[in-house]
Amino acid sequence: MIEYIENNAYGAVIVENGSLLQTKKTNLAVIRDMCLNRFFSYEGYKKAVKKKIGISYRIPVYLDEENAFFPTRRARDFDNIWVNVKAIRSISDRNSGIHVVFRSGHEREFEISSSKAIRGIAALETIRKEKVKHFHGR
Repeated sequence: MIEYIENNAYGAVIVENGSLLQTKKTNLAVIRDMCLNRFFSYEGYKKAVKKKIGISYRIPVYLDEENAFFPTRRARDFDNIWVNVKAIRSISDRNSGIHVVFRSGHEREFEISSSKAIRGIAALETIRKEKVKHFHGR
């Protein structure tokens, strides 16, 4: 399971169960590709989330039951990291942000306030419910 996707000088590192996969693409390009692999565009998704839910800043990306990412900064910022909430076991506050323990046992600190992380996680749940409702025709 992907834990997070982080930019570096060579592109982006995809951290999956504590293992590193280097790609030449940026983390936003990886997210865009993941969207397209599920038959929707990132740009269209952002428009839909803004229209349906009213979120226009730090829009999290719900892909499926295994992949739901919130950004630690603006999506286009180089130092943004996409964190997969589905891979998280626990979150705790730290002075400079949050400390995350992933299901794999891997641990990492992220520079994002706990309130912004919680807001991103809550938005993902709202988006998930909208997608399920739409999928089941309710």
